Amino acid sequence: MDNLIKYISSGVGLSSKKRKKRRKYTALIKLGSHRHGDMLLSSDCDSSDDDYIPEKMKKKNISSKSSQKTLEDKRKRLKEQPIYDAADQSISEGYGSVWNTQVPEELLLKIFQLVVADHKLGQSASKVCRLWRRIACDPSLWSRLDLSYGWIVSPLKAVKSLSEDGRTTHLQHVSVSGCKQVNARFIKILVDEFSELKSLDISSCTNVSAVALQMIASRLLHLEHLNASEIHLTGGRVTAICNVIKANQRSLKSLELSSKVQVSAGSEILKKLSEMNGLTTLDISGFMCSTADLLIKALKQHAPTLKILRMSRCFVTNFQSKNLEQSFSYPELIEFTAAEAKLGSALSFSHILKEAQCLKHIDVRGWCTSQLTCLQKESPHTLPPLQTLNLRSVYWESSIELDLSQISESLEELDISWMSCNEAAFTAFFDNLMPASNLKSLYCVGMPITMRQLRSILDSCSKLQRIDLESCRRIKRGLKRCHSSPRELKALREQI
Repeated sequence: MDNLIKYISSGVGLSSKKRKKRRKYTALIKLGSHRHGDMLLSSDCDSSDDDYIPEKMKKKNISSKSSQKTLEDKRKRLKEQPIYDAADQSISEGYGSVWNTQVPEELLLKIFQLVVADHKLGQSASKVCRLWRRIACDPSLWSRLDLSYGWIVSPLKAVKSLSEDGRTTHLQHVSVSGCKQVNARFIKILVDEFSELKSLDISSCTNVSAVALQMIASRLLHLEHLNASEIHLTGGRVTAICNVIKANQRSLKSLELSSKVQVSAGSEILKKLSEMNGLTTLDISGFMCSTADLLIKALKQHAPTLKILRMSRCFVTNFQSKNLEQSFSYPELIEFTAAEAKLGSALSFSHILKEAQCLKHIDVRGWCTSQLTCLQKESPHTLPPLQTLNLRSVYWESSIELDLSQISESLEELDISWMSCNEAAFTAFFDNLMPASNLKSLYCVGMPITMRQLRSILDSCSKLQRIDLESCRRIKRGLKRCHSSPRELKALREQI
């Protein structure tokens, strides 16, 4: 056999160039045969590669003793590492990793509960090894299921697959927000498999019909959170959503129905809300109701427990009310959003702030300064320590001055863009606002801010992270943009 290899490698009958080429490839064949124990080797050859010395090392005159010593040192290091023995043992047991020997399963499950459940890594983690797959399939990790905005092609198949695997026995929260594949068929499987759901988010699911909502009302009787925003509450859907509210009136804590709702539908839903109590979150943005009394009666039922109240673009057709003496307050309220709302005397700003010492976020875009009585200069009301205040597009009446000196130290985000006021009124307002030492974001688009006032903002607001100066006509042209990074703010301070 060796003679045959020599005869083939000699290149008999070939030109000099082809002979060299043949020798080159033969050397590679020999090398591979020698290292991998090929059948072409003779019986007296050793098939192991322990004593193999590459050609490059031979050319550099490196002795075989040094390479042998290197191999011995390597073997010695490998023997001194017990982790490799544990790895071999775990692989033989079928786990494919050393997690079961180094980290207890209970501790690994706790890590998964803190990380995987929040970052949707369950599917990726289950592909690491068999141990991780068993931990990732633990039902305690599948209390929440997020199929929102179509990041899964077929949510129906996903729900069926998870149900068959037994992962979702503890499922309590499901979100399919913005998923166009959600229809009556999907809702039927959902309510049949998971009748103990506590939270359901079907916002922007435009294919959810009245029949699907009626299935929710008849099967899901322990809901604590329901988000049915932007699903076009018209016709039979209004009756169905009222049935959902009635079926869960004892357990429901959060209700979000933000949508463009006509007068008759809005009045019907508000009547159902007035028959229950105990909500902590209420979103009725876009609602239209017939009378102010109907809105006041619905809010009165939930005022003691409300923490989040959103009423953007709400409209009351009849401002006259027989119940203007509103004796109730909002002691637990944290967020109040009523952007571009036209409520008349149904809901005053001073009434919202009455005893609301926990209030942190206020959004009153599009209001008039006459409605913002608590923010007016020399107001008898005491403001809570607000963190966020949105006054964008507020109509500034010339006879009224706003004063934010009470909350200047606590404000972290302020939006005063496009407020319709003259330069003198804005200067007085700005002087009362500064210094705002904790301010992080300031939006003053289209306002008559001067270079002196801009220097004052940059000097007094040491925690500033974002400032929007678009369309500010009284500053230099190169500065009229949004500065939203530390590098941009540093450059802005240098230019000023």
